Amino acid sequence: MDLYVKCTLEYLDTSSTKHFAGKFFVDPGEGSFKVVEYKPDGRKEEHKFFASEFTPLCRPPVKSTAQQFPLVFDISKQYSGRFQKRKHRLVIKTSDHTQKIKDIYEELKTVFSKKSQNFRTNSLANSPVGMLRSHPDPMKNPRSEHRQ
Repeated sequence: MDLYVKCTLEYLDTSSTKHFAGKFFVDPGEGSFKVVEYKPDGRKEEHKFFASEFTPLCRPPVKSTAQQFPLVFDISKQYSGRFQKRKHRLVIKTSDHTQKIKDIYEELKTVFSKKSQNFRTNSLANSPVGMLRSHPDPMKNPRSEHRQ
């Protein structure tokens, strides 16, 4: 199924935005998605994004009438400099009412699921909280000593 989207790219440090629309493609192997915009003069412009640039994917839109949802950029992975515009979020909208935003979300989930699985395994293995709570020793429970 061909998916077409309208996107608004919002920047963090300025009030400027960039609008583009086009055909939506997902590449789960590369962990990326792109919007190919066809210009009136015949040129095409690709807007490519990687799942690693964003915070983890939020829940799907709950309302059946939802027409848009945001992807928030991970600010810590962006350079801050005088000539660098940091990206804040990418708002993805359906181009018309024949498509559902959940179809677009499901396509994006294939890209983000790979990233979130890697994130979960790394965070659980390296998390001191996870290590502390992983296997409490039932023999050293101070509450049971006081109940006797």
